[in-house]
Amino acid sequence: MTKTKETSVHFENKKKLEQECFEVYASNLIGGQWTLSICCYLITGKHRFGELKKCLPSITERMLTL
Repeated sequence: MTKTKETSVHFENKKKLEQECFEVYASNLIGGQWTLSICCYLITGKHRFGELKKCLPSITERMLTL
């Protein structure tokens, strides 16, 4: 597996998410970057697409719909 460049936007997004939610840190070690962060917000109940987008401003619309 290749290492992410520390100057990339992807790396910055991962670090920001890891600081907000410790579960995201664990998720990054195991698998998908966004899966657990979305679940953290959905634990409280249902959210509309736009609400999730506001909670995760660095996620792309494509990643949120996959």
